[in-house]
Amino acid sequence: MINKISFYQSSNGKVPVKEYLKSLESIQVAKIRNILRLLEEFGFSKPYVDTRKIKGKKYNGLYEIKIGYSRILYFLYLNNECILLHGFTKKTNKSPRRELDTTLKRMKLYKGILD
Repeated sequence: MINKISFYQSSNGKVPVKEYLKSLESIQVAKIRNILRLLEEFGFSKPYVDTRKIKGKKYNGLYEIKIGYSRILYFLYLNNECILLHGFTKKTNKSPRRELDTTLKRMKLYKGILD
């Protein structure tokens, strides 16, 4: 169960997932916000939320939420807080390594600040 959904904020004050949402059409933003609301209310156990663990030892602890072609990458932190790290539009079958590495770096920065 998720206790809270939070957005990662970089040291320069930018919030990558919110920046990504600004780049999308309003209908896609509405879909994403609805999924996030449902996650906060009901957690990941409901069938209308399409999530998966990112494969590979390197990316251990990273997950993605699928909403159409949009992907929101996150990890679960203390007390099941869901930290949204990165958003992108998937254009190929595989998630680009660059996107995954960016997300991994943000997770490590986040944990480094708090651990």
